[in-house]
Amino acid sequence: MGFQFRNILPLLGIGVSTHYPLAWSLLAVGVIVSHVFVCSLLPVDVLHAFISSLVAVGVIAPHASVCSLFAIDVSSLHAFIGSLLAVDVSAQHDFICALLVVDVSAQHDFICALLAVDVSAQHDFICALLVVDVSAQHDFICALLAVDVSAQHDFICALLVVDISQGAVVSFLSDKCQFPSFLRTIPSDSMYSLGLVRLLLHFEWTWIGIIASADDYGQAGSQKLKTEITAAGSCVAFLETVPKTNLKAKVSQIMGQIQTLSVNVIVVYVSKGNWLSVADEISLYNTTRLSWIFTGPDCTISNQYSRKETWNVMNSTISLARRSRHLTGYREFLYNIHPTRSPGDIFVVSFWEKAFGCTWQQNEINKTTTQSAVDQGSVLCTGKEKLQMLGKSLFDELNFISYRVYNSVNALAQALNLLLSCENEGGPFLNTTCADINYFKPWQLLHYLKYIRIKNKADDEIFFDENGDPPPLFDIVNQRITQDGTIQCVKVGEFDLRILKDGWIKINDSAIIWKERYNQIPRSLCCDHCTVGFRKAAQPGQPVCCYDCVPCSKGDISNQTDASGCLTCEADQWPNEKKDKCIPKFVEFLSYEEPLGATLAAVAVCGFMVTALILCIFIKNKQTPIVKANNCNMSYLLLLALMLCFLSSLIFLGYPTKVNCMLRQVTFGIIFSLCVSCILAKTMIVVIAFNAKKPGSKLHKWLGSGLPNATIIMSTIIQIMICVVWLIQSPPFAESVMNLESGKIVAECNEGTSFAFWCMLGYLGFLSIVSFTVAFLARNLPDAFNEAKLITFSMLVFVSVWLTFIPAYLSTKGKYMVAVEIFGIISSSTGILGCIFFPKCYIILVRPERNTREHLVEKRKC
Repeated sequence: MGFQFRNILPLLGIGVSTHYPLAWSLLAVGVIVSHVFVCSLLPVDVLHAFISSLVAVGVIAPHASVCSLFAIDVSSLHAFIGSLLAVDVSAQHDFICALLVVDVSAQHDFICALLAVDVSAQHDFICALLVVDVSAQHDFICALLAVDVSAQHDFICALLVVDISQGAVVSFLSDKCQFPSFLRTIPSDSMYSLGLVRLLLHFEWTWIGIIASADDYGQAGSQKLKTEITAAGSCVAFLETVPKTNLKAKVSQIMGQIQTLSVNVIVVYVSKGNWLSVADEISLYNTTRLSWIFTGPDCTISNQYSRKETWNVMNSTISLARRSRHLTGYREFLYNIHPTRSPGDIFVVSFWEKAFGCTWQQNEINKTTTQSAVDQGSVLCTGKEKLQMLGKSLFDELNFISYRVYNSVNALAQALNLLLSCENEGGPFLNTTCADINYFKPWQLLHYLKYIRIKNKADDEIFFDENGDPPPLFDIVNQRITQDGTIQCVKVGEFDLRILKDGWIKINDSAIIWKERYNQIPRSLCCDHCTVGFRKAAQPGQPVCCYDCVPCSKGDISNQTDASGCLTCEADQWPNEKKDKCIPKFVEFLSYEEPLGATLAAVAVCGFMVTALILCIFIKNKQTPIVKANNCNMSYLLLLALMLCFLSSLIFLGYPTKVNCMLRQVTFGIIFSLCVSCILAKTMIVVIAFNAKKPGSKLHKWLGSGLPNATIIMSTIIQIMICVVWLIQSPPFAESVMNLESGKIVAECNEGTSFAFWCMLGYLGFLSIVSFTVAFLARNLPDAFNEAKLITFSMLVFVSVWLTFIPAYLSTKGKYMVAVEIFGIISSSTGILGCIFFPKCYIILVRPERNTREHLVEKRKC
């Protein structure tokens, strides 16, 4: 029959879409036909189409087909369910929704048949059921509760057996669809990964190696850790998996990588049992610089199971362990363990024999074995052995899962208490009922376990989150071996992922004993830290932790180590020498306090005093021929102008202000115009006085003070007009130039418009050239005191100074530009004073015999 049905469809020439009417016709024939039909259609793709059409037909058809299917043998139904679960979830969803609307007896038969298949099929079926709507779940549960007790019991035992684990950490156990009844008192490895990353960041370890086992624990945990390390900005130098076979070659490869990559910190994601064989191989290499970080829940080293040769590898390591607490009376309870107190406990006898290396003579169950052991030379246990002799470390609570077992039992007891305390019509189950105290179901106990929240004797809170996981609390344990061989697992810190965003961590760094090579926290970096004043520059093709340290550019700082970039200082600030902070820029201007400014001020004051002294000499000797011969009033005015020239240079010193800047160039231009005008007037007087005495000359009418005074006034007024226009149109102002020199703010006067400034200097140069030309032409006139030659020399000096001033002024900046102008003022004023008045003062003071009218007349005759 099966052969016929497998081949009838192709023979009839019908497609998949026409299978469905044929299927219903066959189902109507009877149980046997249905049985054979289902068995012949076991291929998944055909069965998928069959179920889809089954659901589309309506409620009665699924009812009839299911009822007929349940009458056949279990093996066929097993195959049917297995095929059903292989199709997509949507088909399961529709099938279940259709099934739930039929009468209870059909559901009853279906559930009973389902319970006969393997657990994996039940598991997948329930996971599919959980994705459908809530009403479907509700109907399914109601139907389930209507069947006989034995069916419920078997079904729940298969699917909802309560499991509280104390050592399983793989993260996929938190999936409640796959493991709805799984709880644990140890955090998942995803929590371990977060805790490890926080621990690595605390010690500033950014270059990490990872060794993982080939099982689910090592692979899932190491990948999660690698992801978290990368997200935190650190780097994984390598991630290697240690196999159970060919271990020696793999360890050799790993140690070679460690040496090449200069990794000092290795995270071990290997279970304790597997790690011991790996440690034995690693002990053949030099590992004095390596620090090992373990993820196991308990201490890794143990004098019971570790060889002495591997102790140096695992000594002074760090473990991130599940939080453990001291339980009052627990140690005393352990020390009171004795085979005579627990005669029926075979584990106590086995422990006693292994711990003390003897054979328990009162083992009634194995008298023959005991006698055989004695015959072979074994020592009989006396019963007087003391557990205290085994050492304190054997009963160290950090070395055991005792605390987690205690929490598991405590949680279970509290859940049982809540279950027993339930009152009718106030229960959490169907129709507000309570569980049967004498015959409760595991899923009823699970209900209470999920919602307990209590505190144990150590004042730690016990509860399970929505994933069945406990609070993410960890102890940071330093594993060490003392000189006398005692193994210690010392708590040096704790970590709580619930506090703050990144978790709260507290570590007593001084309590940690590191490898003998280190007297402080070891370093594990791809590159040394970039100190302040430097920034990180990525190395092409390398991880982000491998970089070069590049100094910050001019004007930038970095005030933290390993800065990814530099900060630019404000415009009025500049980096200090270390480039770790911005400091105010030095404000530069030519001040009286600095040597250059003080020197120029002193020279200017001396020039003023010398000029004033000469003026006093001329006034005192105003009746002498040499003073009278050179127009004493004009000489007085020239000396006063020179005094003002020396004083005008002092305006350029000091911090520039608005008034100061407006007066500097204007004062200088007007006073020097007055000075040069006076020289021009003196020269004109000499020329007119000589030529007016020639026969027929008409120049005698220009003799007197009218022409010189007019010359001085007009020449000075023109300069004043230029300066007034300058001040009105674009007056000079004070400014601070930020970027003229590095680390300096140059305080200076902005001339407003350079055109007006150069117009002022140009006019002053024009007057100087005219005066020089007139004096040069009159240099050979028979002047008794040769004043025309003196004026020629003075103007030559004046013009030379200002001609050299221009390139020097344009090529300097800041305070030195001001110094150049002051120097030009002082030197040109000194040149005029020296060339015109020093020779006359020499005659007045040193050669008074030449300061007579007879000498003047005699000179003119010559």
